[in-house]
Amino acid sequence: MGDESVSGGHDGHRTVHGHAEPFRSMWSRVGGANSTAALYGAVVAAGLLSVADEQENPTGDVLIGSLGILAVFWLAHSYTHVLGTRPAGAGGTLMRHMLRTMRHEAALVLGGLPALAFVGVAVLAGLRPEVAVVAAIAVTGVVLTVCGLVYGRRCGARGWDLARETATGAVLGAVVLLLEIVAH
Repeated sequence: MGDESVSGGHDGHRTVHGHAEPFRSMWSRVGGANSTAALYGAVVAAGLLSVADEQENPTGDVLIGSLGILAVFWLAHSYTHVLGTRPAGAGGTLMRHMLRTMRHEAALVLGGLPALAFVGVAVLAGLRPEVAVVAAIAVTGVVLTVCGLVYGRRCGARGWDLARETATGAVLGAVVLLLEIVAH
């Protein structure tokens, strides 16, 4: 910036030499690359892990099954999204629309991978499968809580509104953990 004169504006834009320039705060940078689908994938993977019986099934089977269900969920989500949003008379084939939507929604699968990978690596490192699953679910709950805070902050929530948005993520994480406890 050198000797440019920079000032903040009340409208969310900063000015450089009197010309408006979009100002991107730390909070506004969150949410790119369909991060909401990634969060959705994280919740789905944690939910799948919470109902899997690690004591009856080998960990590899649980992880492969969970990944398969996550992939089917991604395909079904993409398909129903195309069916529900493609306007009447839209040009192009269903497959072209599906492929574009599947690329955009691939974050759903990617969001579920960390929990599944964590469980796999933790078990390979010697952690008992049931402990690894609870740890992965707990970490997913923390991620949901932090995302509630970050997304709420990004949308301008303050005070009690921000606390409620943060708590919503925490409650969702707690529900998945409760599902693990009840299922076993």
